[in-house]
Amino acid sequence: MQLRVRKGVVLHTHLIGQGFGRFAAKAKDDYLFLRPGPDGEVLGPLQGLKNRLAEFARAVVPDPRVAPNHAWRHHFKTIGGEAGMGDRVLDAIQGHAPRTAGDAYGEVTVKAMADAVGRLPRIEIA
Repeated sequence: MQLRVRKGVVLHTHLIGQGFGRFAAKAKDDYLFLRPGPDGEVLGPLQGLKNRLAEFARAVVPDPRVAPNHAWRHHFKTIGGEAGMGDRVLDAIQGHAPRTAGDAYGEVTVKAMADAVGRLPRIEIA
């Protein structure tokens, strides 16, 4: 697996192959996709895109207690567990606090995160 890091973010090799790293490198230091208005809402024609993405997310994570686009974080925990990623690594990737004082000992390294991300399956969209 080839390790690529931008600002501490590990990318799956499938995303690298799709050109996401080049896309992110060319982007301004701002939101990459949808730019929210002052109140946090997406404005203009992109609102429809946001709504379609939410519908797609709802099909993946149908739990009505989970906001649709936040559902990707829940889905990541599910597929990460299936791929054998440890809870500590999953939490580190998502920025979740350690569960215990012992979990705060040591560091989840970029290498550990890259190895874990490398175990995730490719996602093919028809």
